[in-house]
Amino acid sequence: ETDVEGCRKRRRKTRRGERQREGEKEREREKGNNYCIFVIKASILNFYR
Repeated sequence: ETDVEGCRKRRRKTRRGERQREGEKEREREKGNNYCIFVIKASILNFYR
């Protein structure tokens, strides 16, 4: 196995890892958006009480 082949494999691994991390970030962002919507709905309900 040459250094170039090793680097290519490693780069592929890091790319996959980055993709997983991006997926986690997306999930966190979705959770944040849902929380914001929940808070807005709650504040509207409280406003109309």
